[in-house]
Amino acid sequence: MGSFLSSLAPGIFSMSNDVGLVVYTTIDTNIPNVTSVRVHPAGSLIVVGNDTGSIALYRIADVNHLCHRFSLTYEYGGVSEICWIGHDYVAIGTTRGRLILFKLEGDGRRLYESSHVIAHGDGAAQVAVDSLAYDLKTKCVVSVGDGKKSVRMWDHAEDGSLKEKAQAISTTAYSIPRYVTFFREGQQLLVAFLERPVIQTFTINPFAFAQELRLELDEDHYIGNALILETSGKLAIYSLKFGCCFFDLSTMTRVLSHSPQSQKCNAECSQALASLRDGTYVVSAWGQSSIMIVRASDGKHCGSLKVRRGKIRAIDSRPGQEDLLVASSLTDDGLSTLTIWSNKLRMSNASTPM
Repeated sequence: MGSFLSSLAPGIFSMSNDVGLVVYTTIDTNIPNVTSVRVHPAGSLIVVGNDTGSIALYRIADVNHLCHRFSLTYEYGGVSEICWIGHDYVAIGTTRGRLILFKLEGDGRRLYESSHVIAHGDGAAQVAVDSLAYDLKTKCVVSVGDGKKSVRMWDHAEDGSLKEKAQAISTTAYSIPRYVTFFREGQQLLVAFLERPVIQTFTINPFAFAQELRLELDEDHYIGNALILETSGKLAIYSLKFGCCFFDLSTMTRVLSHSPQSQKCNAECSQALASLRDGTYVVSAWGQSSIMIVRASDGKHCGSLKVRRGKIRAIDSRPGQEDLLVASSLTDDGLSTLTIWSNKLRMSNASTPM
């Protein structure tokens, strides 16, 4: 275990933001249209994927960055969602409803398939795994998809396999479930939908529908992403019409928002929200190539960032107190570039996973 940021060079240039983020590096992936990006919990690795099934693993501190690149077979479909399962596994959701678990091996530089299941649909139809979440305390994975059995839960066994948890009720989604997460210390699930401005919650033990709350949004406010900020009791929503706005987590009433004039939505960004410093700040896609930083407590605009080139397709951050932010952008040549920002002073104690 060592400090991977001890080897980082100073930021390439400073940006106008109150968080102190500077660009550390950019990576030309040579992969078309990367739409899924996830940072390892320890902050030293990044996994990316696209809708044709290309997957790549990058180590930020390495000179060449790329560790492993491969493609899913045709029957699996493309990558629709990525979720780290602790430090040693990563789950890949696909456009054909598959949920594939890969183990991180080879000194953290290779991904090997350990198991896979058909999570949604019949494995052939285009019923995607729309969102994934993992709860470290219960070692449980949840996946959501369109149609029957829209919410499914899986135990992550010690041998690396996924075993479906028994659910007393079966759920059906008539609108695409865009986001799922555990909350209230892993005792409940929250699901947000693309075409309906509602939030559904479920209890886990036993698994049961709890309630449906309507958001203070018009019917045409499609939800691109959502993000729970439990420390402040808020839910951040990225509306494809309005942009980033905040709701009280218990009542779903809107508490903070930004005017359409100052918030430019990016409807083509599949991951448009992330947080910094345990939810103190929320970052969201802003226009085609910028990222806006907002303080969650009062909605104060705290600056913005800009990718080197191209249109943003996904953003993600390292969980916890340290500052690490990654954005995938689609360039004019049809390939994707990763832009990585960091705050070296706050991240000086970060360590590699292996």
